Amino acid sequence: MLRTHLRENVLEVTPTRRNRVFIKVQNGSHRQAVKLFQDMGGHLSVISSVDLGEELELVYHFEITPLQVSLKTSAPRGNPRIETISDFYPSAAWYEREAMEMMGIIVVNHPDPRHLFLPDDYTEYPLRRY
Repeated sequence: MLRTHLRENVLEVTPTRRNRVFIKVQNGSHRQAVKLFQDMGGHLSVISSVDLGEELELVYHFEITPLQVSLKTSAPRGNPRIETISDFYPSAAWYEREAMEMMGIIVVNHPDPRHLFLPDDYTEYPLRRY
């Protein structure tokens, strides 16, 4: 179903067990996928961030009964810009703030980009591999 909506923007689909799948999409098209998941009654469980070296990745973990879907999108390390999904799932704002602060991902159009844990003038990203 996702391939029908996103076509060439789906980069990879990896089923890991009977009800679990990882889907990687082009940066920017993740919002279309999130909207589709929302329309299907999907619940956003958590967002995690990963330092892949040349890219920084956000992984959105959804529960779409009976499936567990992890949606991945990434951006270049030198310009790690990924648009917010907090307009679809308001709770995403907290996870996105953590990714901004700890990984240095720039979450575009985020409603409240303040730090959660570190001092405002802190310039390092503790979860990045250096």
